Amino acid sequence: MTLPNFDFIPLDGFNAAWLKAVYQSHVARSRAVGKDGIRHHAFEKMLDAECELIAAKVNEGTYRPTNYREKLIARGSKRPPRQISVPTIRDRLALRGALEFLKSHFPIAQPRPPHVFIKDIKTHLKVARVHSSFLRMDIKDFYPSLRHDLLQEALKKSDLPDSIIGLIIRAVATRTGTADQPAPTAGVPQGLSISNALASIYMVEFDKIADDGVFYRRYVDDILVIAESEKINSVYRSLWAGLESIGLASHPMGTPGKTEASVLGDGVQYLGYEITPDQISVRQSSLAKMFSNLAKVLTSFRYKRDHERDLFRLNLKISGCIINNSRRGWLMFFSQTDNISQLAYLDSWLNLEMKRLSIKKGSVKTFKRSYYEIRFNLQESIYIPNFDKYDLDQKKEVVAILSRKRREEVDAMDVVLVEREFDRLIGREVSELEKDLIDAFS
Repeated sequence: MTLPNFDFIPLDGFNAAWLKAVYQSHVARSRAVGKDGIRHHAFEKMLDAECELIAAKVNEGTYRPTNYREKLIARGSKRPPRQISVPTIRDRLALRGALEFLKSHFPIAQPRPPHVFIKDIKTHLKVARVHSSFLRMDIKDFYPSLRHDLLQEALKKSDLPDSIIGLIIRAVATRTGTADQPAPTAGVPQGLSISNALASIYMVEFDKIADDGVFYRRYVDDILVIAESEKINSVYRSLWAGLESIGLASHPMGTPGKTEASVLGDGVQYLGYEITPDQISVRQSSLAKMFSNLAKVLTSFRYKRDHERDLFRLNLKISGCIINNSRRGWLMFFSQTDNISQLAYLDSWLNLEMKRLSIKKGSVKTFKRSYYEIRFNLQESIYIPNFDKYDLDQKKEVVAILSRKRREEVDAMDVVLVEREFDRLIGREVSELEKDLIDAFS
């Protein structure tokens, strides 16, 4: 199935035909189920009517999302789980439409990926003064602290239609979990398609002020500054006051792993990396988590006769992938490392495990080859899977592997069913890649 392209935003609000294109391009692959229990195969049977309903209610200012289903993601024994809000398919479509409007009115609404930040830092370190220091600041409870009144003010600074602003504010004020809790006046639920964009819009003015006279980068709640050492304390106080003025707070200076200052030579940990002027490396704890994640997949080789699915999963963990035009996976995230010895160590360990488990040599990808493909040949690479470019035959092969069906069975399936199964199965595997990244930061 070829996903429709759309490069326009309706001038007068939502319309049904545009929403249908949004659904096919951005929502159909999602497998999550909201509180209403409706799945995609049922939703698609009434897609035209649903698009008409959503468009009418949003434009009238009467659309109200259903309470979100709560999903908790563990972050280690010493940290509370992360709360993820799961909307219904109808709400997911409405909010994805809102995101397209946000992106057309706010360039900042499409946040830059983490590897771009690390690349910027690497470039700046080449020209940074010797007597400079790092300042890392971590914002406390970032998403739960974003004030709805200030968010609404920020949204109104553009010509975003009032109907879209109303939808967004009602969406962030919708409860997650039980309905007996009071409606929140602060906080942007994590898990919504609009969450990252709204956080970026909320922080626009703060970022402009913070980026004055120093090297400043912020990825979500994690701030990094490079400035002359004698200015670091005053920069810290200024940023602290700026955060306080918009209802946010940083961990205080000297909080290990959260808010700290260090001279350039001592390096800093940021976004899972160890950064010094001489080298960018994967943080040791993040590297250790990858060993653990690989070991989980390798363990299944000991107990199953059919290793094709496990081999697929192992290779996907190594190389990562592209899906929905996004880079996914551990190495995609850490592609700015220049400590190749860490990748060589991973490959060496994998080779030993392959010999021990009698896995055929050459059937498993390598971290070093994947790294060079990601860095220098990603758009043309056939080594790194780009699931957006898979044809029907390739999708059938993936469905056969991941579902453990015979290829003849898959060939006999309806094309629409093959597409749906491919999206479901790949979506599940990509979710596992996302968990690997969560593990890398826990």
